[in-house]
Amino acid sequence: MIRSQRLRRVSGLIGVWLIFSQGVLAQNLPKIAVLPLPGESGQKAAAAVSDSLKATERGQIVELPEVENYLRNQDGSSKKSGGIKEANDKLKKGEEAYRNLDIKKSIRLLQGAKILYRQNFNSSEAFEGLRSAQFFLAMAFLANRQTERARDELRQIYIIDPERKTRKLSEKLYPPSIRDLFASVKKEFSEKPVGDLEIVSNPSGALAFVNGTSVGATPTLVKDLPVGEHFVRVVLNEQKSAADAKYIVSGLNRYEPDLNLIVPRNIYQYFETVSAPYDLDHQRVAFLDSMGVAIGAEIFVFLTPGNQMVKGQLYDQRSQAVSLPVSEKSPDLLAKKLVSFIGANGYVEAAPKNVTPPTTDLTTLPERTIQTETAETSPISTDLARQARQSRYGDGSWIRRNKLWLGIGGAVLVGVGVFFGLKSVGSKTSNNSVLTIQIP
Repeated sequence: MIRSQRLRRVSGLIGVWLIFSQGVLAQNLPKIAVLPLPGESGQKAAAAVSDSLKATERGQIVELPEVENYLRNQDGSSKKSGGIKEANDKLKKGEEAYRNLDIKKSIRLLQGAKILYRQNFNSSEAFEGLRSAQFFLAMAFLANRQTERARDELRQIYIIDPERKTRKLSEKLYPPSIRDLFASVKKEFSEKPVGDLEIVSNPSGALAFVNGTSVGATPTLVKDLPVGEHFVRVVLNEQKSAADAKYIVSGLNRYEPDLNLIVPRNIYQYFETVSAPYDLDHQRVAFLDSMGVAIGAEIFVFLTPGNQMVKGQLYDQRSQAVSLPVSEKSPDLLAKKLVSFIGANGYVEAAPKNVTPPTTDLTTLPERTIQTETAETSPISTDLARQARQSRYGDGSWIRRNKLWLGIGGAVLVGVGVFFGLKSVGSKTSNNSVLTIQIP
């Protein structure tokens, strides 16, 4: 009886120790995030690399959905399109409520549409919707005997309307009360001072917009703007943009964004591998530092699609060390090569500035990662065949796994090989790159 109690107590202590030791080990492992490739096929390829890295047990893997969620919030494109659609829906329902004389409901819906349009002023289509929403909102306020609030809406419309001086309200669409009020607002602004806006960007040559209307390339001067809030945006080569709401006062105003300090619209160019001397520009470092803090990543995996294989590279956000880039056809083999650059201390071993990247020959890897049998048995084809036979996917799931790596939806069977094309939507250096992978 006593002996059995002691055994249970000892086994319990051993279990606690094992759990504790595993927790300590997990805490010492670096947190690794795979940066996604663009497109559906690219996401599947990145997921395959992430799974393969997890199988190496050399790091704690930040789940890909968490990475993608952060990037969606940074890019804002999904929010923008969804916001415009929702705003249009509220505008339509607000108009219907106004015509049905449900004024309070109309005001509520139109105010919601107005907020959404203002949140999405990076889109030029938001301004037409915003003007329509505020015109109906002004009519709803008038119907609700809130004349000053109606006047405020018309003032805001006048300020951002590119046709403010020539616009006339149709007698068929607008009642006399709103036409008279709009005429008084126009007269009010005609007697007020105006301001000029000088838009200068660094670098110059960016396309400038004021209130959704193009005003030319920077540097440019926009004259005679009504005093009040205007929306200014500049776009450089469809890659970088800056946008702000700016209050214009009488006299000369200036808007001067530094586009060199702004995250590019296509953030995928921050996720590509780099060549010797393996340096990252300060904007890229700042973006990855911010991203690392937000998602808890310490090491990032850069991926670049190539001809018949994918190139990978590690970047350590803590030390800013960049590993040598390596290329491979299989996600498992690529993962093994990548983790070989993580030292015993959990940090990435920096690539020497003057070293040529290793070839696909596995003998170029450190001995602790891949042990070659003889000097004559090191070609990649031999190792791929051995991987297929000896890996845990030897039951045929190895091929299924590599189909996922290729992108299931884009796979095309050609002879005995499996190919797929990945159209890159990254930076200019990868616009035409095609990832074509063959499984023997």
